[in-house]
Amino acid sequence: MSVIKQKGVGSAAHLRSLSRYFGDERALMRGTQNLSHFENWEKECEATRRAYGHDEPGKAGAKTTYMYHQVISFLPEECSCSPKGGKMTPEACMAFAREWLERNYPQYEAAFCLHEEKCKADGTSRYSIHIALNRTNLETGNRLCEGLGAKGKNARASHMRELD
Repeated sequence: MSVIKQKGVGSAAHLRSLSRYFGDERALMRGTQNLSHFENWEKECEATRRAYGHDEPGKAGAKTTYMYHQVISFLPEECSCSPKGGKMTPEACMAFAREWLERNYPQYEAAFCLHEEKCKADGTSRYSIHIALNRTNLETGNRLCEGLGAKGKNARASHMRELD
């Protein structure tokens, strides 16, 4: 079973950190959805936000959420990088990420990359997909809103279980 978590990217520093992580040479594979090139994903997402006025807060006094950083983590025993040699190869993980985005966010810009991550506690390895999901719906121009807190988290978990 895969695990999904999401965090809002609400500062320029967080955006720079995410960009560095995506460009890191340790990334095994990279991909995009509704973007021209992976190398320009930040500039394309920024241009879209600016065009729709989403580079500013939606409400007075609120903080701007530029995009969402989602992480899909696969269980170590499912991954081909583990000693058990699971069925999730890097290619299968990328296909899973593409399907996740196509099913749940077909009208949004996204950049994603695959990393092999190691657990410091027990030394196990697993694959994780990191997704930079822009908030602007390219069809409607509206900001992505999946509900506050637990409602959005539960909806994403439910969609993940369906895809698994």
